Amino acid sequence: MLSSTVLVQGYVMESLYINRAKFAMVVVNGISMPFFKQLNSKLKQ
Repeated sequence: MLSSTVLVQGYVMESLYINRAKFAMVVVNGISMPFFKQLNSKLKQ
């Protein structure tokens, strides 16, 4: 009983960590992509 609880807790923590990493990637991409596009358009002018 105890081992299954620990396994579930570990799985939940791991999935939260993975989701947080994915979310961070999305946020970084969402912030950096428009910034670089803006920078490129300024450089081209």
